[in-house]
Amino acid sequence: MAPALVTAFSSRRPDLVLYESTNLGAALAAAELDIPAVCLDLWAVGCWHVKRSELAQRISAVWAERSAVPLTFDPLLGRAHLDPAPPSLRNPAGTEGNSIRMPTRQIAWGDPRISLTSWLTRHHSRPVVYLTLGTVGWGTVDLLRDVLAGLAELPVDVLVAIGSYFEPSQLGPLPDSVWVERFVRQDLVLPHVDLAVHHGGSGTLLGAAAEGLPQLVTPMGADQFQNSEALAFSGAGVALPQGSVTAAAVQDGVRQLIDDPNYRAAAYRIRGEILALPTPADRIDV
Repeated sequence: MAPALVTAFSSRRPDLVLYESTNLGAALAAAELDIPAVCLDLWAVGCWHVKRSELAQRISAVWAERSAVPLTFDPLLGRAHLDPAPPSLRNPAGTEGNSIRMPTRQIAWGDPRISLTSWLTRHHSRPVVYLTLGTVGWGTVDLLRDVLAGLAELPVDVLVAIGSYFEPSQLGPLPDSVWVERFVRQDLVLPHVDLAVHHGGSGTLLGAAAEGLPQLVTPMGADQFQNSEALAFSGAGVALPQGSVTAAAVQDGVRQLIDDPNYRAAAYRIRGEILALPTPADRIDV
């Protein structure tokens, strides 16, 4: 990324580069051209899910190929970073490094071409569960089937967003209580449901937390493991370890979230923490 971005930045000379945390080439390109840069941290717990030292060495090696000047900023988070992690989910390891931390509320974006699914506007006399395994193919159709098998036996209604990786027919016969969509406006959906069952990605976890929803997470890779651990520790959710997702385990987890008010109380506490964070607009005015 760095060489292409050096070319782009050279021709346009931005006053500031705002880059998301996995686009580390942007930080190097900005440094090479002496342009201020701020990292938009993607992680729900405020730190990377890989070994910091190993990744920092790789970044420093790329920098050494491009410049004889020592790297003078945090190679992972730049000179400053916008951190969306609320206090109850934040990993203390996020304090490592010398980047200036700026807590900032994550604001969900939704495609304006997609409206709220009509199924949610109907009257629901039972709790409504939102189920997704993300839109980048983390889950398998077998995992979705197992989760749905557990949810179908509970007195709940279920909205499923499956993305583009599966055909709805692959889920097999489903009861009337289950409604399947490929994509939904998650930012519109979450205020209308009672709890979320998902893969533990940072975007979905923080989006559900911002609405005060109890969550059942089934981590499969990347940041999902540290996210699920932090969520369970906070008391706002239940985590099912990889390989332990069965219909019975899903039923038990969802029953806990519905029957035990402590989960919702913890979820509301985290919601309050998120709402107390400065918005991106607040940060622009700094």
